[in-house]
Amino acid sequence: MEQVLSLIKGENKPFGLQNLVDRLAHVGLKKAQIQKALDQLTEKGELEFGKTKIFMPPQNLEIVLSKEEMDSKSARLKELQLENQQKLTVVKSVESELAGWKSSEGIEGKEADLFEDMGVETDEVMGCNFQALEDLLPGSKGGMSKRQRV
Repeated sequence: MEQVLSLIKGENKPFGLQNLVDRLAHVGLKKAQIQKALDQLTEKGELEFGKTKIFMPPQNLEIVLSKEEMDSKSARLKELQLENQQKLTVVKSVESELAGWKSSEGIEGKEADLFEDMGVETDEVMGCNFQALEDLLPGSKGGMSKRQRV
């Protein structure tokens, strides 16, 4: 009974019996159980229905706020909107920075500057390359890339 009532009040819209059966089937409630719960809730006055047996929560429970409460809620809304706007500008700046990283070449082409900043000596800075190393190896007739069969 509580599950039926919580669904109807949570959605705050009219339901037919079959809609409720479909919605509450995953909970394990059968059509007869739901019909019985609806009848009990209607007798208690927690639900109402029209000619066509469409069940809905009573709509006369409107909450009217006082002027002070309305003003405080309006002020809180403005604070939250301002905070949201500030966070939105931060997000936009981060997104634009990210788009800049994606559109630029990244660190490609900037490796030498990056290694220099880190204090790493690269082969290019030392004037060394792989071909010069191959030439220094003993028995190298054209480099290490060519293998000889034994």
